[in-house]
Amino acid sequence: STNNISRIGSSFVKITSLETLNLSNNQLVSFPFMAVNFTGISTLNISNNRLIYCPESIARLSLLEVLDISNNQIKILPASICHLKSIESIFASNNEIENL
Repeated sequence: STNNISRIGSSFVKITSLETLNLSNNQLVSFPFMAVNFTGISTLNISNNRLIYCPESIARLSLLEVLDISNNQIKILPASICHLKSIESIFASNNEIENL
């Protein structure tokens, strides 16, 4: 976290056993799609960036328990977020969400 990262390189996909990914407090403007390939991930923190959307593919994270997308510019939460069977907490405050 807090590295002024604006994009994620493809070398990240080589990591196979990631459980927690913290990309908070950076400069990401698009959702890091490589994150949905880490199907064993339980915590994803991409708060305090400049994201404008959360993709439908988030549902691929079947073991995700904590999702923190707070303090971004997200306007719409994908319907697929309802398919996260292991989810315990979603933090989405301080966004521009229009409806649920």
